[in-house]
Amino acid sequence: MKPHAIDRYGRLVAMVYVEDADAGLEMLKAGMAWPYYRYLGEAPADVQYRYLAAGELAKGQRIGYGLIRSLFHRGSGDAVNEAA
Repeated sequence: MKPHAIDRYGRLVAMVYVEDADAGLEMLKAGMAWPYYRYLGEAPADVQYRYLAAGELAKGQRIGYGLIRSLFHRGSGDAVNEAA
C-alpha cells in the first residue's frame, strides 16, 4: 500500500498493490471502478495518465462502470431511455 492523502472524513487514500500489481488500475481496466478525480490530482503524473486512460477505455468499451458513466454523461441523465 502506498498512502498519499487523507480524505475529508479522515480516511486514508492510498494506492493498493497485490503481488506488485496496482489493484486500483486493474479495477479501472475491468470496469469495476472509475477514477476518483478529487484525489487523482495528488498522484504522480504517470499514475494520473494510467488511471484516466484506463477509465476512458472502460467507458469507451461500455463495460462495468464504464457503461454506467457513458449512459449518465450524455446530457439527459435518463439512462433507461438512452440505453434503448
